[in-house]
Amino acid sequence: MSITPIPRGRRAPKPSRTKPVRRDVDIKLRVDRALKARWDAQLTRLLKAKSDGAGAFDELWEAAGEIIEHDPPLYLAGGFATARAFLAKYVGENERTARRMIRVARYATPAEETRYGASKLDATLALLDARSGGPPKQRVPVDFEKVRVPVDRDGQNATVSLLDASVDEVRAAARPVLRE
Repeated sequence: MSITPIPRGRRAPKPSRTKPVRRDVDIKLRVDRALKARWDAQLTRLLKAKSDGAGAFDELWEAAGEIIEHDPPLYLAGGFATARAFLAKYVGENERTARRMIRVARYATPAEETRYGASKLDATLALLDARSGGPPKQRVPVDFEKVRVPVDRDGQNATVSLLDASVDEVRAAARPVLRE
């Protein structure tokens, strides 16, 4: 191996500080007609629910869940590479929040969502998952009225209904179960 000396009076070339050039690449994909039709139907459902406002919480998040959790994901037929990109454009939520809302919409009725609130229902579902050893493989009906939460109030251990427990108490009840 030989080293070529740099002639006097000349400097070694500096490394380029320019950023790599990004060029948009036009990729043509074939999308299955049935997949595209399901995407269109679910997107229409989602947009209608979004325009209906808070009263359509279930419809909005169930449609989003169908788009994200379908195999293959329906957002691919809409031109999105990731669930995050789809959610950012159409729902305006980050992926973690969206997945929590999808789970609540899947297991709770609109009346339960109004009665308990989405945060408490999500915490309750996490508690039930922890008690059963993980999320169920399929949809399992949950009777939220029968759920009892162990709480520590003023140094006294008690078991209260979900309605009487706070979100923090439900989350605290799940912690010891998760450690086992």
